[in-house]
Amino acid sequence: MSNVPGVPAPGPAAPVAGAELADFGQRAIAIIIDAVLLMVVGGILSVVPVVGKLVGIVLPWAYYIYCWSYENPIGLKGQTIGKKLMNIKVVMDDGADLTVQQAVIRCVGYLVTGITLGLGCLLALRPDRKALHDMIANTKVIKV
Repeated sequence: MSNVPGVPAPGPAAPVAGAELADFGQRAIAIIIDAVLLMVVGGILSVVPVVGKLVGIVLPWAYYIYCWSYENPIGLKGQTIGKKLMNIKVVMDDGADLTVQQAVIRCVGYLVTGITLGLGCLLALRPDRKALHDMIANTKVIKV
């Protein structure tokens, strides 16, 4: 309510333009694109004898570093290559760009989702379209 007589109270905030939530299929295809890119790089590196031995150990962690580097504010503002190709983006629940802190929390959320054998991703089928890592980091994926 407004404290000034005769001045109406402000209504609810208007939805952010272009903030339609990404659907599960778009998110899944983006993950597949990112995984294929990482496998190609891993495959190329695995033929180098010294590096090849480390690929199996390093590759899973490289994925988390890859996601963090693209989803943090220093990178591509919430988009991995897969997300960029699918025209989707990770933002804060309020629509703001990710902070470095939230990007790190989201990556930790990926680890938690991994512990569930990926079942945490299926939560994105709910009406709010938030996967487990989105809930942990207070983020959402929108269409751009």
